[in-house]
Amino acid sequence: MSDETSQLGGARRGAGRPPGSKNRVPSKRAELNARLLEIVTPRFDEFVQELMRIALEGKREGDRLKAIAELFDRALGKSPEILEVCDEDLPVIDELLARWRESKPE
Repeated sequence: MSDETSQLGGARRGAGRPPGSKNRVPSKRAELNARLLEIVTPRFDEFVQELMRIALEGKREGDRLKAIAELFDRALGKSPEILEVCDEDLPVIDELLARWRESKPE
């Protein structure tokens, strides 16, 4: 195998952008995200309140769980691993929500 073919494909030491570095040319997605952030930021508190309302009063369990997950993601950051919730976990979640409702000031 020649040196030329050994350089094709596969990972090579030192290749690519270093971890944590920023792209020099912003993508269209970055531009759209910046525009969206400008639009959403003034109403951020309103959106969080709506997520709280859905988490506490949503008619469907799936909607409540999704709203709770979104609130946790915003407050704590996204989990690096996927957490599976099954039916036997729901009573624990309901109990945590009940305790939270009791502790919040009116």
